[in-house]
Amino acid sequence: MTDSIEYILILIALSVIIAFILYKLWRPKLPDKEKDFLELLNIFLHVVEVNKGTETGEDHRILDAEGLALKFYSHAIASLYLWRGVNIFDLEIPIKDFPDPSSLDVLVRAAFETYLVFYYE
Repeated sequence: MTDSIEYILILIALSVIIAFILYKLWRPKLPDKEKDFLELLNIFLHVVEVNKGTETGEDHRILDAEGLALKFYSHAIASLYLWRGVNIFDLEIPIKDFPDPSSLDVLVRAAFETYLVFYYE
């Protein structure tokens, strides 16, 4: 049972990573993909929530998997927040809808690293 849960979380995490990368690369060509990305994030969070409190049996990796899944989710939603653009009006020249590509790269890399740690045995 634990292996199937891990497998499902891995597949959903990989789908979210791929969707975000595609969204980031082809945003002007794919304006409706944000809705798909949000749907994947909601599915991912639902799977994590449903599996809270799952019996670990002899394999205690499921406890780590839950924390890693939530960390991945937080990276993904932070990336989406930055991608939509940040407004900073306190500067002399206000910044409007700044997507902050450097921070996005760091967050996407962190999400991918979390995915790799999640899959590591």
